Amino acid sequence: MRPSFFYLAGFSVLIDPTLLVSSNTRIRPSFTNSYRLAYNHGSFLIAVEIYRTVGNIAFYNTVDKERNLQTSTPINFDRMDGYLINMSFPIKIGKIWDMNWNLDGAYKKVIDASNRPLPFKKGVFTITAQLANVFDLGNSWTANLDGRYMSPYIDGDQVKYLHPYINLGVSKKFKNERLLTFSVQDITATSGIREWEYNQPELGIRTFGDNDFSERVFQLTFSIPFGNQKVKVKRNRETGSQEERNRM
Repeated sequence: MRPSFFYLAGFSVLIDPTLLVSSNTRIRPSFTNSYRLAYNHGSFLIAVEIYRTVGNIAFYNTVDKERNLQTSTPINFDRMDGYLINMSFPIKIGKIWDMNWNLDGAYKKVIDASNRPLPFKKGVFTITAQLANVFDLGNSWTANLDGRYMSPYIDGDQVKYLHPYINLGVSKKFKNERLLTFSVQDITATSGIREWEYNQPELGIRTFGDNDFSERVFQLTFSIPFGNQKVKVKRNRETGSQEERNRM
């Protein structure tokens, strides 16, 4: 997984109502060896993956009890081992309801001894379920409903939990592939809620908290394709932009 910008930047400054300054000049590249076995039949896919990352980049948490100070710094952890099984498949119910499932089961174990007074070892098994529904309402109307659930997962020395979310959209297709779409992203305003905990009993340290970056977004779009429509009809294929519009 590609590290975020804040993990990689040697020095960064963000100026807004709150000033944020960060620097990290000691980060080294991380390397991953992985083995993946996959079986695909039509729209059904199942895959198994085993991997090991050396120098995994994540936040290292420390607590200075005397000064009542907590710090979080991106560093290279010693190692991260993982096992993943993924399954995706469609289900069609009647003529109006199409479902697409994506299910993941993953076990990740983080090991780090060279960066702290006592070795840190923790493994977490995570289940992720994503479901996308498309309903054909007739008369060129369609509705989309999708959501995601993810159980607690490990990131560096923190165990995190992302709250579930739901998206909803309705679209109307007109002549010449014109499309009017109204969508609401993150109806429950929970997709950005992140709970986290760092617990290392050997050091007598347990920190926890939560962040909320959720935003409920209402979007109205009207798409007008251009170009030679006769050629497009003859080709009779769905372009990437059309697929994107269908997903809303």
